[in-house]
Amino acid sequence: MGYASFEDLEIWKKAHELRVKIFELTRDCFKNDQDLLRQLRRAAHSVSANIAEGHGVFHYLQNIEHLRRARGSCEEVKDGLIAARDFKYIEENNQQMLNREYNGLVNGINAYIRYLLDRKSESK
Repeated sequence: MGYASFEDLEIWKKAHELRVKIFELTRDCFKNDQDLLRQLRRAAHSVSANIAEGHGVFHYLQNIEHLRRARGSCEEVKDGLIAARDFKYIEENNQQMLNREYNGLVNGINAYIRYLLDRKSESK
């Protein structure tokens, strides 16, 4: 499972796809809540950025720490989507669909963390 670039990682591809969806979804709403808009976009950006940064450090434990941050940012996006739904900025079906996609991404991040931990223990 060696990867030459973070762009080869399926979890990065999914995180980037979701980031684009968040930016598209929020393009025309949130006119009265710029704080929530910026926080939601920042968290979506943080997911893919942490996956990329972790890949670049070439050290198991540092990579895992970045992946954990990405996982935390996924949860932050989901929280922001719930708030956006409750404030009627987005439709419930959009919130639920993105929630499912972020849950899938979290599962992928967890699988990659397990893979890295297994590789680390094999290299001892």
